[in-house]
Amino acid sequence: MILIDTETSGTNPRIHGLLSIGAVHFEQPHHTFYGECRLRDGATYDQRALDINGFTAQQITDTTKQTPTQLITQFHHWISTTADNIFAAHNPHFDQAFLQEEYHRASIPWPFDYHLLDTYSTAITIMHRLQKLPSPDLTTIRLDHILHFAGITYKRKTHNALEDAKLEAEALSRLLHGK
Repeated sequence: MILIDTETSGTNPRIHGLLSIGAVHFEQPHHTFYGECRLRDGATYDQRALDINGFTAQQITDTTKQTPTQLITQFHHWISTTADNIFAAHNPHFDQAFLQEEYHRASIPWPFDYHLLDTYSTAITIMHRLQKLPSPDLTTIRLDHILHFAGITYKRKTHNALEDAKLEAEALSRLLHGK
């Protein structure tokens, strides 16, 4: 299983773009990937997304940075170093949508099978079983709540794809092992 997180320029993979990928092999947590790219030509950005991930408009349009296709090619090579092809993430459909869009643009075959593991669903299930949901409104439960529930403390102002993938992997490990 590979825990994956992306940082993007917004929420819609058709008009916004991939900015970074972080990944951690669940069984071999030292086996990680991190890469950044510039915003693809024709894509737009939402300032709220940049406020979350800490990138600036200047950074995401820097033409000296690699292209999304170059980043996807590097990521694909990293993925090929493992036989594991289960995609895991916190709300994986979001990350998967951006990655699939860039895989398609790069004409590289999608390396993952159809299974997805969602750390959100896993955590909500365990919290519910233990009657420790932080809110009856499940839509308000964020990664921060899950990390706190798993006993993980951290300090940050913005998101980073590799840091989040590592946090998600640690939280998932603790949740699955009852820690």
